[in-house]
Order: sequence, then structure tokens, then C-alpha cells
Amino acid sequence: MHRTKQAWKVNVFLGLILLTLASFGGMLWKTNNPDDRLLLGLGDIEVAFIFVGIGSIASAWMWCTICCPKYHQSVGKWGMQHCSVSTWFTDLLALKKCPHCGNVDSI
Repeated sequence: MHRTKQAWKVNVFLGLILLTLASFGGMLWKTNNPDDRLLLGLGDIEVAFIFVGIGSIASAWMWCTICCPKYHQSVGKWGMQHCSVSTWFTDLLALKKCPHCGNVDSI
């Protein structure tokens, strides 16, 4: 990913995942403390939608942005579809060549 200058895209994904975890924590807080105004007066449903929305944006970001520069095929999509749930992210980071074209310079 460093050769094709796409490592920043992974960092954006990790930032979105951190926001997802924070919103999940907010959702748990709001569920357990319904009368607390800590979350700007948002209700349970609004906080849950924020959690789901940020998680969906993170997945879509990974799916759409990390691509083979030669053939413009989504490498993030490949990782999510062909690797196990527990290892897709580390498998994606450990790639030595493009899974679509086999080119070493494409990752």
C-alpha cells in the first residue's frame, strides 16, 4: 500500500472505526442512562442510527477506495469477500501483490 500511496486510505478507515466504537459506547451509555443529557439530548434511536451510519461509511470507504492502480479493481472489496471475517483486514494489509492482476507494484 505504501508503494501506491494508498496507506492514508487505511488510516482514514481506522479513524472511522474509532468513531464507530465511540458511537457504540455512546449508544450503550444512552441505553443505560436514558435521562442523561450528556449526548446533546439525542434519543436512543438517533444514537443507534449514528452508530450504524458511521460503521456503514467505514465499510463503504474500505470497499470503494483501495484499488489496483493498473486495472482499477477494488482490493478492499476483494479482501472483504474472499477472506474470513476475523482476518480480512490483516490479510489485506499483508498483500504482496494485487489479487486481481498479480502485479507486485499495484499494492
